[in-house]
Amino acid sequence: MAAEKAPKAAEHKKPAVPPASNQNTQEKEYAQASKMYSWIQWAVGSQNRAEMSRQAGERFQALGDYKDSAARAAECLAMAERAETEEREEEFRAAIEEVDSARTADDYFYAAQALRRMTGHPEAAAAEQQCMEKYRRHRWGKTFGKIAAAVLLCLLLAGGAVLTRTGAIQYGVGSAFMTLHRYENAVSWFRHASDFGDSEEKIAECSYQVANSEFEQGAYAKAYKTYREIGGYRGAEDRAAESFRLMLVNTKPGSVVEFGQTEPGKPAKWYVLDNNGETATLIGEFNVTHAYDSRNKQSTWADSELRVWLNTEFLSDTFYKYERERLAQPALPSDGGAYGLEGGAATADQVYILSAEEAEAYADILHAVNGNGKAKDKYAATAYGWWLRTPGAAANGAAVVDQQGNIDYYGHDQASDQTGVRPVIQVSLTP
Repeated sequence: MAAEKAPKAAEHKKPAVPPASNQNTQEKEYAQASKMYSWIQWAVGSQNRAEMSRQAGERFQALGDYKDSAARAAECLAMAERAETEEREEEFRAAIEEVDSARTADDYFYAAQALRRMTGHPEAAAAEQQCMEKYRRHRWGKTFGKIAAAVLLCLLLAGGAVLTRTGAIQYGVGSAFMTLHRYENAVSWFRHASDFGDSEEKIAECSYQVANSEFEQGAYAKAYKTYREIGGYRGAEDRAAESFRLMLVNTKPGSVVEFGQTEPGKPAKWYVLDNNGETATLIGEFNVTHAYDSRNKQSTWADSELRVWLNTEFLSDTFYKYERERLAQPALPSDGGAYGLEGGAATADQVYILSAEEAEAYADILHAVNGNGKAKDKYAATAYGWWLRTPGAAANGAAVVDQQGNIDYYGHDQASDQTGVRPVIQVSLTP
C-alpha cells in the first residue's frame, strides 16, 4: 500500500500591498483634488462656487479612504449645497426686486414667469400669484391710457408746432409716444429734452421696453446690446444674460459674437469655437499681451501668473457680474506637450488659454474666412504670436502660436510680455 503523502504545511500569504504605480496615481489625483479645493475661494458667484465645490468633492469621493479624502469630500459637498441654497436665494431676491420696480403689465408678467421657474424656493408660488394679480389690474388701464395719449399727441403736434424745440413740448410728445407704446419714437423725443424733468429715466424705461420687444421677436443679439446699455435698470442685467444665452444656443462655430468689453463702451468680440448645446466655447478676436510668468522659473499653467491674472483682474474688467455668472468652469486636463514635460495639475477655470492639442483641433475655425469673404488667419493675431498653456522646450518656456499661425512647441520665454494672450471662455447655455 502506497504511503500517504504528508499534508502540505499551510501557506502564509503576505498581505497585499498596493502597487507603487497605484499609490502614485492616487497621490496625483489627491493633489489635483486639493488644488481644485484651493481654487474654490476664487470662484465668482454662488453657481460657480457650487460647481467647483462639487467637482472637488467628487474627486475626493472617488479616492475612497485614501488619506483624509472622505472627510474632505463631505466638506466640499456640504459647501456645494450651501452655495446652491445661496444661489436660489439670490435668484428669488432678484425676482422680488424686479416685482418691486415693475411699472407696466408686461413687467409683472415677466416677473411672474421668472418666479414660476423657481420651483425649489418655498415662497416662489405665493409671490407669483401676487404678481399675476398686479398684472391683471394693470391690463385694465391700458385701453383708457392709449385713448388719452392719442388725444394728447394730436393736440401737441397740432397746436405746438412753433414750440417743438422747447423742452416741455418735446417731453410732452415723448410722453405721448411712450403711452402709445411707440418707444423708439419716445426715446428720440426724450433725448431732445434730456435736461427737462425725468427725461433720462424715461429714456431708460423706453429703451427697456424696446429691448423687451426685441427679445420677444427673437432678435436676441439686439436685445442683449440694448439691455446691456441700460445697465442695472429694472433687472436689465438678468435679461441681457438671458438674451445672450438664447443668441448663442443656435450660433454655429466660426461665428463672431459680442460679449463683455475690452474697454468701457467698446464690446469685446469673440469667435465661436464650439457649441455642444450645453456650453459654447469662445476665443477672443481681440488680443492683449501679458507675461506667462515673470518669476524666472518653469511654471505650469496651474501655477502661472497668467492664469491668476485672467481669472481675477481680466475677468473683473471685461465682464459685469451677471456676465461672469454665465461663465462655466470647465475641467482642463494637464498637457505635457511634444517634449513630454510635466504639464502640472489639472485645473478648472472661467478664463483660460488653449493647449497645443486644442489649437490643433480648432485649426479649421481659427483659419476660417471672415464675414467679408476675405481669407483671414485668425491664428496670427499679433506679430509675436500668442501663448498656449502647453509647456515648451525652451528654458522657462511655454508653447505659442507664432505669427505665421503655426504651433511652436519650443516656445517663448515665459517672462516675455510681448507675447499675446487669446482668452478662452465657455458660456453656459442652460437656463
